[in-house]
Amino acid sequence: MRQSWFGSIAWISLVKLSIFGLITIVASHSAYALSSAQSNVDIIGKVAIADAGASPDKIRITINGVHTRTGEEGTFHITVAEAPIYQIAFQGEAIFSSVQTFAAVELQQDTSGTLTVPAIELVAKTEGRVEMIFGGDFMVGRRYLDPQWNEPVLVREETRADDMRALTQHMKPYFETADFASVNLESILATAEPPEHAPKSVVFYTHPDALLALEDMGVDYVSLGNNHSYDYLDDGLKQTFEALEQSPIGHSGAGLNATQAEAPWRISMNNHDYAMLGYVGWKGRVTPNQVAEADKGGAALGTQEVMQMAAADADRKGEISVIQYHGSREYSEGPTELTETRIKAAVDAGADLVIGHHPHVTHGLELYNGKLIAWSLGNFLFDQFFYETHGAMALRVWMDGDQFYRAEVIPLHIKDYRPVPAVADVRNYVLQRVMSLSSERNTPLRLSGGHAVLSAADDMADLGISAVTHTQLEGGKIKRLPTVLSSGSGEDIAKDTGIRFGKDLFFRGGFESHNAFGLNDRSWQIDNAQAALSDVSKGGDYALNLVSAGQEGTITFAPKTFLRVFNKDSYTLTTWIKPKFALEVEAFTQSRPRGMDRYQALETSPLSPIGKASLKAGEWQQIHFDFSAARDVRGRALPMRPVLKFQVAETGANPDMILLDELAIVEWQ
Repeated sequence: MRQSWFGSIAWISLVKLSIFGLITIVASHSAYALSSAQSNVDIIGKVAIADAGASPDKIRITINGVHTRTGEEGTFHITVAEAPIYQIAFQGEAIFSSVQTFAAVELQQDTSGTLTVPAIELVAKTEGRVEMIFGGDFMVGRRYLDPQWNEPVLVREETRADDMRALTQHMKPYFETADFASVNLESILATAEPPEHAPKSVVFYTHPDALLALEDMGVDYVSLGNNHSYDYLDDGLKQTFEALEQSPIGHSGAGLNATQAEAPWRISMNNHDYAMLGYVGWKGRVTPNQVAEADKGGAALGTQEVMQMAAADADRKGEISVIQYHGSREYSEGPTELTETRIKAAVDAGADLVIGHHPHVTHGLELYNGKLIAWSLGNFLFDQFFYETHGAMALRVWMDGDQFYRAEVIPLHIKDYRPVPAVADVRNYVLQRVMSLSSERNTPLRLSGGHAVLSAADDMADLGISAVTHTQLEGGKIKRLPTVLSSGSGEDIAKDTGIRFGKDLFFRGGFESHNAFGLNDRSWQIDNAQAALSDVSKGGDYALNLVSAGQEGTITFAPKTFLRVFNKDSYTLTTWIKPKFALEVEAFTQSRPRGMDRYQALETSPLSPIGKASLKAGEWQQIHFDFSAARDVRGRALPMRPVLKFQVAETGANPDMILLDELAIVEWQ
């Protein structure tokens, strides 16, 4: 299970065409290579060891397959082929191996063209110290097999095992070196769909070949304590257990009765004994319900009493208890009051580490009485097309016995329904969200390279990270604020320079990650045109170029489906556009009425106009359109999406090329 990722996948090469810098996608044989004729680039950086007194010299560093070692002060200098993505691996006998991945646009460039990697802290190996890594919700059914909108099929029957391994390959370098790796298996395992399922609208089953992908990635354990482990009743559970018994992967959190479901899975690591526990937070509204009872199967129900007793029992036995809890509200920003009460009571009873999932989006971290609580990791391998779920995290945790030592947030982009390292705009979104939500819980995180870290020894003084990404200036212009990788509080900057401040809900409108990892971006509906990347950009390295289909008519550009979460009333759609010809732009919103099928709403729900703009040819111009959240008769916000329509002003001309950049859907605070 310890294989190198480099050289095993194809990357894209970027070929520049025409005065507009149109970029097409061409397969390359080596990971990350732009083309055989590309130039080289120098990359410099510095690493430190988090532990006092540990030396950072002679650490082996690998960037896109090229090796070097650090000098006495932890500095390094390496020359590699120029590429859109740089993956950096750190190895040494005295440290825990580490990986960080950057888009070229994220690395500071000096006048000579040298790129600088942000300072990175590594963790020293000490006696008894254990590294664990956790991913969120995992399933490989539904749209992986039968996608919507004529999108590519990701898992085919004839190549199922290889296809499933391909879905997790980008995470393998992060997971395979840990002492312990885990995900939440939110599906039963079965070679075919069982004939009977619970009376609920959404049920999942995954072929057991998914376990081969998890094994290959380095996963040691899956939690079954969730609301889908009993989707196919006892038969589904039995098939799941049979598949897991043929695998080295451990499990807990579900069973054919409550005693079995509540039993921990035990493992010894570095002379310490661990008890792995999994729970779901609610019974469910259907009959039979989803939780195990004395005489029926299901997931372990994580009541306060059950989790307190389990934590106390592990403590009495000298075991380190790790609880994975599946609860709270979906698409929320923090735990429910019930979840928080239960989890903190479990910690008070002896639980040493708590990992949360179910909301499908990230929540913050909290250091509570010296114990780490990760309230929600978001998705890991999951086929939701809700845009809010596409920013997620994996979490590395180091423990010294039963004492929390350090945690590291790895931002993830769930792209093409699979986890990849988040870069550029998506990384910034994940970091800003997790760091600001953690700060609200008096647990400020700091940066290590492109990751966020928390150490038990950290000063808990707030670093001023907020969720603000945009400000509106006097006169109406909307400005994007510095990213998390830059210093300063976005909210403070906004108050100093603007009339209002807000956060971007869409976090991919800079298009820096549009073609990252050579994967399909399923974000956009584009009618009467095709999209390609351009290196003629307003900001960063890339813009999106809409190239007409060669006929007159209106080009429609919109998110492919609705955004789900609108917590405020006031919003703005903003973007920069550079058209080849003078252009007329109309903007609309479309909402999904309560009770209407999503696909029907996308086809039939009316468009509500929110503004127009006339643009000159050949120059960048910012447009923005204000709109309010759509609400039902009870005042509840409805899912919505903005829609742009482009029509050239010249009679008989085709739109030809329209460049878009720095698109955002800003929620004003």
